[in-house]
Amino acid sequence: MIMAASERERSQETLSVDAPSSFLVEKFPVGTDWLEVDTARHIISAEELGNDVVINSPVLAGVRVGDENTYLILDTRHNDRYQTPYVLVDESVDAFKGIWPGQDLVIGRDYHTDRFDYGSDVSRSHFTISVSEDEPDRLIIKDNNSRNGTRLTGYVLQEKPEDLAATESDARKVSGIRSDYTERWTERLQLSRNFGGESDEAPYGYYMNYPLIGRRSTSVAGGVYGTSRSEQVFIDDKSEAVRATVLGALESLVDMQRDGPASDRAKLVLIQRYVAIMLDYDLDSVEQLSSPHYDKRGIIGLSEYINAGVGVCRHQALLSALVVESAMHHKLLAPGKIRVERNIDEELNGGHAWAVYEGDAGEFIIDAAQNFTGTRKEAAIGGNRWRYIVI
Repeated sequence: MIMAASERERSQETLSVDAPSSFLVEKFPVGTDWLEVDTARHIISAEELGNDVVINSPVLAGVRVGDENTYLILDTRHNDRYQTPYVLVDESVDAFKGIWPGQDLVIGRDYHTDRFDYGSDVSRSHFTISVSEDEPDRLIIKDNNSRNGTRLTGYVLQEKPEDLAATESDARKVSGIRSDYTERWTERLQLSRNFGGESDEAPYGYYMNYPLIGRRSTSVAGGVYGTSRSEQVFIDDKSEAVRATVLGALESLVDMQRDGPASDRAKLVLIQRYVAIMLDYDLDSVEQLSSPHYDKRGIIGLSEYINAGVGVCRHQALLSALVVESAMHHKLLAPGKIRVERNIDEELNGGHAWAVYEGDAGEFIIDAAQNFTGTRKEAAIGGNRWRYIVI
């Protein structure tokens, strides 16, 4: 079975029955073993790719095979240096092979061993790329009944299956992703007399007069963040511990620019690493600190975790978002939007939270727990990353 992974940006538009559009999904229905890539849409431009691979051309799709092999399909139709319209590149070693119209390119341990190094989880004949000789804009990727499956990141052209209707319940069945953490949490809080209705400043409502934090929130300062099964974390940004921690991050941002201007990405990487130091990922210590507040809907300040020097993904995401919010306020980061996102990956039987910054340079995930700062596309192609999908 072939599984199509989006570049972690969910498309919900209604598709025309008469003219199929390209769309993004996380996993295809059982039994689907081929996908047609939309060759008119790139997931990464040549400028974004930079010097990451040897060939400077935009990326049509990323193909993930097992745990060790990631390939990029480059669009070389407008690159005069190459005779083939597309090139397959092994991201790890910069080995590549042209994709000729009318000639199937088979990838697996029995093929092209002079070009590519295959991991043990790659089948002898794993997947095939085909380009129509009569219609060279048609590019098909087929899984050859491989042992461990083939993942694709990219836009695909195909009639939208009935079970991919643009609703959260249907999308959840297809992708194994649930992102209704906040909704489930607020539904439980609505049973409390301490709950207050939503407003422009608090799209999820209030708890004990504190705005509830979710992915539609535009600020985390002074808000409360929780789940249906854990503590409620109050972002006590006026506490001495939180203020000193944020100030330390801002001073680091100032220091990094003494030798010249730094990019927004570089600043976000600094924030991610700073947060990982200030809140060391320690699940056992967090459980001890948080457990007295689990069932009582009690509020505990973010300062408590900072004082203990420990946190998990949700605490790190909240501190990252708060630092970004303050950096924008002090003009140390370009104006933009900051939010905290989270989901449950039912395939991994776990949940995760991260911060997202949207500025002039684009959208960036800040994830101290996963030691990652970058775009959803980069996370999807890089492999071994959390699936940053919010439906």
